[in-house]
Amino acid sequence: MMLTARVTRCARLSRLWDEHRSASFPPSDRGLDLGGLDLGGVDLVLLDAHIAGCARSALAGLLDAGSPKILGLSIGRLDVVGGDLAPA
Repeated sequence: MMLTARVTRCARLSRLWDEHRSASFPPSDRGLDLGGLDLGGVDLVLLDAHIAGCARSALAGLLDAGSPKILGLSIGRLDVVGGDLAPA
C-alpha cells in the first residue's frame, strides 16, 4: 500500500476513534432502553470493548493475527444492532 494511502486511512481511523470516544454510551439520547446493554442478543459493552481494542491497536501499529477475526465478528454483530443504534 502506498504511504499516502496508509496515512490517509490512519488519519480517518483516528478521527472516527475520537468521535466514538466523545459519543455518549449507552446512547440514551436516542430514546433506547438498553436495560442490561444487550440488544438483539449482542452485549454492547463487550462489542464496544472489542472494537476499541482493535482501533487502539491499529493506531499504535500493533494489530496481531487475531485482529481480523475479532473485527469480522464485530462487524457481524454491528449488522445485528446497527439499525437500532443509528442516529434518529
